[in-house]
Amino acid sequence: MSQVRALAAEPNMIPDIFISILFTPSFSFAFFVWLIAHYTLVKHRMEGAGRISATIALTLTCWFVLVIVISKTRLFAINPLFAPNIAFGFLLLFELLRRVYSSKTIQRIAENAPIALLMGIQIYRILGISFLTLYSQNLLPAAFAIPAGWGDILVGVTAPFVAALYYFGKPYGKKLAIIWNYVGILDLIVAIGVGTLAFPRPIQFMHTTPSTELFAMFPMAIVPLFAVPLSFVLHMLCLRVLKGNGTV
Repeated sequence: MSQVRALAAEPNMIPDIFISILFTPSFSFAFFVWLIAHYTLVKHRMEGAGRISATIALTLTCWFVLVIVISKTRLFAINPLFAPNIAFGFLLLFELLRRVYSSKTIQRIAENAPIALLMGIQIYRILGISFLTLYSQNLLPAAFAIPAGWGDILVGVTAPFVAALYYFGKPYGKKLAIIWNYVGILDLIVAIGVGTLAFPRPIQFMHTTPSTELFAMFPMAIVPLFAVPLSFVLHMLCLRVLKGNGTV
């Protein structure tokens, strides 16, 4: 408990502007994910559409709020066993989202959803520029901020163009969409990988100054514990449809 109090007493080094920069786009991203799912359920008159839509909305909202509440206590930064709590949180999310990805209901929604929109809403990732800004203020290491920041910017800027080319049925649209989704997944894997290696506890495998400890605290915890997993699942669902018999 003393470690919790010590961490809670530390001043938040992140500029206040980053609270709105991370909060608003992340919540908006989740809202549009729900909106697309709701639209698909209603348009195709799927059985239990209202109940499924409400469940998705409630799940996304509770998930988002829970990450915020816990990160405000800085509990994710505590290292009770052999790894910090944020690692256990991420592993739990990975298992839950694996089950979501395997869900027949989610698969049916993805197969009937406007895939172009599911790709286009990842435009929010242009906010990877915030990583570069925090790096310039010596709050994030270059080893993380540069690849993760520019990777997110690339994915975010190209998202609407790739989505439009696919939607309008260009000959290369589908192949480009598949490549783009793989690039988006690679960007997320690199970000999580470097972020983990540069985290200070229990062992900082990648010795950087500063470390990536900010991602265990509010508001930065929204990125690895909400935005990244949700983006990852969307990429995977889009790939499943694009490489199968999914339609626009």
